[in-house]
Amino acid sequence: MALEKVTDAKMQVTDKQVLSLFAAQNIDKDFVEFHDYDRTRPYAKLYKDRASDKQIQVISGLPMCRKDDGSKTLAGWERSGDTLHNKNNLFEAELKGSRLALSVTNDQPSGITTKDELVWNPQLFIGGEEIALLSSAILETDPINENYHDNVICFEYGVCRRFLRIIEGRMREWWEFAEKPTGEVRVKHNQEGKIFLKLGHGASGMIPLDIAVENDDVEVLSNLDYKLPFSIGATATFYPDANTETATVDGRVWRTGASDTWASYRTGAGTHAADDEIGSSSAHRVGFAKSTTDTTTYSELARLIALFDTSSLTDTDTITNAVLSFIAGTSFGNHPFGISTSNPASNTELAATDYDVTDFGSTLLASNCVQYGLTTYTDFTFNPAGIAAISKTGITKLALRSVYDIRGIEPYFVGNPAYGSFFIAYVRMSEYGAGSKPKLVITTETPSGGREPRALYHGV
Repeated sequence: MALEKVTDAKMQVTDKQVLSLFAAQNIDKDFVEFHDYDRTRPYAKLYKDRASDKQIQVISGLPMCRKDDGSKTLAGWERSGDTLHNKNNLFEAELKGSRLALSVTNDQPSGITTKDELVWNPQLFIGGEEIALLSSAILETDPINENYHDNVICFEYGVCRRFLRIIEGRMREWWEFAEKPTGEVRVKHNQEGKIFLKLGHGASGMIPLDIAVENDDVEVLSNLDYKLPFSIGATATFYPDANTETATVDGRVWRTGASDTWASYRTGAGTHAADDEIGSSSAHRVGFAKSTTDTTTYSELARLIALFDTSSLTDTDTITNAVLSFIAGTSFGNHPFGISTSNPASNTELAATDYDVTDFGSTLLASNCVQYGLTTYTDFTFNPAGIAAISKTGITKLALRSVYDIRGIEPYFVGNPAYGSFFIAYVRMSEYGAGSKPKLVITTETPSGGREPRALYHGV
């Protein structure tokens, strides 16, 4: 029987980045079937090549459908009278005024169970005086990612704005100050229920704020000497099921502070971690920075951690190709970066202790130069060691790092120390959302004997 091209428009491949990877493997797109996320693969899209026995999965870090009914997760708010409700997601939220009530649709890895709730109605205090809410509105376009619409609510307080953003499986709140507050900032969340927000996060650009948390409910910013604008935020992340072996996280861990040697920065303790960048910051820093005082010391070293649920792979299949792609760019020049393994203590949250160099592999799994700009994907094609590091039954734990860091080689310095030397890339992670998520593209083939039929549940 003659081989037939794919003619159903819903099954044809349209993702430009995936098409470029097919071309690199000499796969004819006209014979490839597209199968969307489903309840067996909430993190992975599937492509089947009719001309061979190859299957290609594109795996990312956001849950794109629910496991209970296979329906697609959607990022957005809808209005019903004076009440706002979120579109289909892993949680159900209702907003009236500034009060939000949220419940989860399925059990979570943290022990939270279906229908457990979180209610919060925040208050803002500046210098001890409560600041009243003036107005609120749904923004037509996400201020962080133009691929989303009607998913962010802006609350106007005059002295600042509060934003409430939802994407697939995630809710983020941040208070953005464009002008310096006249006194200490206190955000009292007034939380009730069995679910609690993750507090104590904020940033001025890429610089973390020193935020104190009182009684697991009040965020306090006393030091106001940060570059404007700066943001204070709270987060909540939800997963398609309660299994910690299918939950994933991505973000960065880093060490910064006083000038010190390469060895101290590479093997010393981490000072910060971020897996939920707050506010308008759209990228994570990774790489290293020289100090501005001499040619032998450093002021920063950052490692990016990315976990992927690769349990949807067939255990008996052979992985023939793997490419990890990031939207990444530098502020100047082209810098060498590589992929290694990682091993954070948790699959769902990063900590500064995850910076420990012994929790990262020393074998280079893939490498490429990250170039100027932050608009296109940089592809890292895995070598045999990289392919061997992919788990077919659970979580594949990877890291993006400077090649010098992976190999344990101190960089060679050229230039004027007064200007420092920055080998930093800016990378968009899952928090940014649609159109820019990191992608792990894995090609598999079935050993002789053929592939067993597999049911596909299509999201709606």
